[in-house]
Amino acid sequence: MSLFRSPGRVELLESRRLLAYTLTNLGFESSGGAGLENGLFNSPDVNTPGTVAGIGIAESIYDHAMLRVVRSGKAKNIDVGKIATRTNADSRGLNDKNQVVGDWTDRKGTNHAYISALGAGDKVTITKLGDVKGLQGATAYAVNNSGLAVGSAGMLTGAEQATAWVPAKGGKFTTTPLPRLGSSTLPGFTASSIALDVNDKGAIVGMAVDSNFRQRAVIWTKGTKGYGVKDLGSLPGGVGFSYAYSINSAGVIAGQSTAKDFSTHAVLFAPNSKGKYSVIDLGAPSVTLGAVATDVTTAGVVVGRIDVAGGDQHAVLWTGSKGKYTRTDLNSLLPKNSKWVLEQATGINDAGVIVGSGLFDNGVATWMLTPKGKGSGIQLASLNQLAPAPSSPQQPATQRDIFSNDPIDASAFI
Repeated sequence: MSLFRSPGRVELLESRRLLAYTLTNLGFESSGGAGLENGLFNSPDVNTPGTVAGIGIAESIYDHAMLRVVRSGKAKNIDVGKIATRTNADSRGLNDKNQVVGDWTDRKGTNHAYISALGAGDKVTITKLGDVKGLQGATAYAVNNSGLAVGSAGMLTGAEQATAWVPAKGGKFTTTPLPRLGSSTLPGFTASSIALDVNDKGAIVGMAVDSNFRQRAVIWTKGTKGYGVKDLGSLPGGVGFSYAYSINSAGVIAGQSTAKDFSTHAVLFAPNSKGKYSVIDLGAPSVTLGAVATDVTTAGVVVGRIDVAGGDQHAVLWTGSKGKYTRTDLNSLLPKNSKWVLEQATGINDAGVIVGSGLFDNGVATWMLTPKGKGSGIQLASLNQLAPAPSSPQQPATQRDIFSNDPIDASAFI
């Protein structure tokens, strides 16, 4: 999720309901996450300069975090997740300095958080981030431009705790558990929490379980006595579940909430001058079908996904302001017979570049939409637009259910 934004281009993006786009096949896998807890979506991620982080295949069968950079018109994929040989490493988010955060799996199958940096000559430096005492494993989901990383410790333990890794001297990080919401009300029950994004002001958003066992969208901010946590609320009439996935530099938060129609709606949590938040309903397609907002630009342009009839998902774009938003199914802009299904828009930067996951020719693929000027619709990128980057071998489909039988070239631009 892009965390530092330049406003000029966004004003153009917001003023038009639709744009013309060029669609590029990134070739990264769509497993992993760059902000959302669910491992099946919200990867890849894109920063302000247009660098994309995703997950690719390295060492023949292992997942490694990858950066896709473009220099002098040529795309290059860089392995930024090689913690050790024969290990998996996911990318979850990146900042404008091309620092990537995520998690890697040790030989015992436990996930641990890391941060990697890209230096001169594309030299990659990887730093392992600490676990929380008493909680096994950790994952980092986002990092701001100051290097403040956020995520959670104790995944899938029932005691998961939102965590911040604060930069310290000598390139080290201080592991800081973030306060939970409410307190335990049943013997042996621990309210879980997870931090999913952080902006350049240090405001952290995510989810925390309250004393009524409801998942609630929350924000953590640092005061003189450390971090405090605030419940952001939910839409009226629902069962009170909500989630916060992304926060922009203006403090506007993208997420989801249950509503009175018993479905999940995409929402924005918008602050006022007194620090109180209102919940703006971006809606859902219809009763029983859900929606989620995954990222929001400084000017309030929102991307995410909707659930459509038949159990499918479609990537969407919301544009508007002051509570009035227009939703555009990005698949409606595709040319006929494109072979693409854009399932989830997972990130957008202030230049209007959108990234996400979906299907190409019934195989799992990730994609990027680049604005190309006035008009509407999507043009498929041609092979000569960018020089191919070196490809990595694909793991056989028999070893991973989500893959198609066809290999995905990490540098293919369809």
